[in-house]
Amino acid sequence: MTIESPDDLFERLQKDIFRQGYSEIAFSMSQQELEEAEQRYLQFLTLPAAEKEKFEIWIPGLHRDNPSKGTRFGYKDESRDEGQGDNKEYFHHGHFLRKGLAAIIRVSPQEVKYFIEAADDVLAAVERAMEPVYEAFDTKVSGFAESFNQTPYIFLRFLSYKPVSKGEELAIGHFDRGALTLAMYENRDGLEICPATHDDFHGKTNAERKDKLERVLRRLQPVSHSPDSAFLFASDAISSIMADKEGYLTQFPKGYHRVDEKHPEGEPHERRTAIVAFISPKEGVVIGDWNSRHPSAR
Repeated sequence: MTIESPDDLFERLQKDIFRQGYSEIAFSMSQQELEEAEQRYLQFLTLPAAEKEKFEIWIPGLHRDNPSKGTRFGYKDESRDEGQGDNKEYFHHGHFLRKGLAAIIRVSPQEVKYFIEAADDVLAAVERAMEPVYEAFDTKVSGFAESFNQTPYIFLRFLSYKPVSKGEELAIGHFDRGALTLAMYENRDGLEICPATHDDFHGKTNAERKDKLERVLRRLQPVSHSPDSAFLFASDAISSIMADKEGYLTQFPKGYHRVDEKHPEGEPHERRTAIVAFISPKEGVVIGDWNSRHPSAR
């Protein structure tokens, strides 16, 4: 990608996000390097549950109801049948985890150490990729770059979906947590994105809400990663940042997305994986609850 001035970059990002729900920015890791990081994560997943569950640490802030409770870094296993969202295992990596769980990492199996080393490399690439984005937004929203530079709230998610029942989507349509999302890797196609706001799902009657949802679903478009680039889209809390800064772009659209992949009956499950970063500023936003970020599931 060509080098762009902050003003030119913001103009392109804004145009893309309003038109299609996402933009693409340069990302310094190759497909091969990301595949290596994916494989190290999958090796981590082969460890016993007790070993994986050691990796849990909570950073203060972002919690919607009680900021002192904090937000989780580390490993989590979710099940849709138990009302926990999608069927998936994921790991949130970040500097807070690296420092807070350093003693555990030092005495962990080699699978853990190899995975954390790979995650460190991806996290560093995310921080490099986002620097020009912060500067671009700062041309229109004063203080934007300062609020994001060196933020501890970069949750680098390594994600592995588990099998679902026949006809179910792997990932229900949703807005991501935080303010910005950078999606840099999936092991195969299936991701669909479109621009949307929460107002696109609200209506005075059930019929109006259903009609608006159907219109959003018709706008979803399949996307595929290009070499040396990553998808950037606005997430659940972006409008609160904009609203806090002189009301600029309070209706900035978010990237509403889903994984439209249904497991054919009778065929073996092929694991689907992804690597994505959820990014929030140092202060000023909270993470919305599951229902607010999954408006089509209400």
